[in-house]
Amino acid sequence: PARLESSRLKKKALKLISGIPAIVHTYIRSTFAKNISDVYVCTDSNLIARAVKKVNGKVIMTKKHINGTERVGEAAAKTNSKNLIMINGDEVLINPNHIELMSECLAKNHDKIKFFQGHTVYNELNDKASFKSVLNKKNQIIFSSREDIPSSCISGIESLKKTVFITGFARNAITEYVNWGECDLERIEPNEFHRILFHDEKI
Repeated sequence: PARLESSRLKKKALKLISGIPAIVHTYIRSTFAKNISDVYVCTDSNLIARAVKKVNGKVIMTKKHINGTERVGEAAAKTNSKNLIMINGDEVLINPNHIELMSECLAKNHDKIKFFQGHTVYNELNDKASFKSVLNKKNQIIFSSREDIPSSCISGIESLKKTVFITGFARNAITEYVNWGECDLERIEPNEFHRILFHDEKI
């Protein structure tokens, strides 16, 4: 998913990096993943669509949405995919191997787990641009926030888990997500994954 009206960096998707728009970097690197059937940029912007099509990339035009997951949900309805992997359009250094790992997880656990997400160890503090998550012993998300969680106010040791924006969905799960609509937690803190936890589903 990619939109033109990014809030923190205007027209981020079209910013040139070594002469190439950011969204094109993300698209091309994503196509290097070997075990996925196709890659599309989902956008409501004709400018973004034009940049992708210049490199013969595939685009699905959508209406405006409040988050990327809803945008992918609309696009998914126009495909026959059983499983979906959402890669945020600004992940310009996305590792294709990580996409392959997510694809394997989806294929092996399709009937058991509906929502998947990547995480990595992270130690930067007060970074409101990054989502942090707390995991239980089964590697399921307990809570996710832009705040530094869990707090190190007593231990003095900061060891965070940062969300890597590679998110996997079983097809019926992303449809369910869209049908739920925005939840109270999302209105307090813009974090689209709150919606899944709010409805007592596991990630």
